[in-house]
Amino acid sequence: MELNERILEAAISNELTRDKVPVTVTLVNDTEFQGIITRFDVLVIVLLVDGVQKIIYKHSIASITPARPLRSAQSKN
Repeated sequence: MELNERILEAAISNELTRDKVPVTVTLVNDTEFQGIITRFDVLVIVLLVDGVQKIIYKHSIASITPARPLRSAQSKN
């Protein structure tokens, strides 16, 4: 992963965690979880789903869809 991609990923992850933005996490096997990302590192995210923490390895994630647009992901024109 290039430096710019890592910076963008960190900015998005920080915003999702700090603002407790609800997300839908879709795994590569099409399983979906809805919850709040409470922590993350380079390998995993911790997703709070109905009061239960789930540790999800990033390599198994196909997409993360936030419930609202993110400031950190918007292009600057």
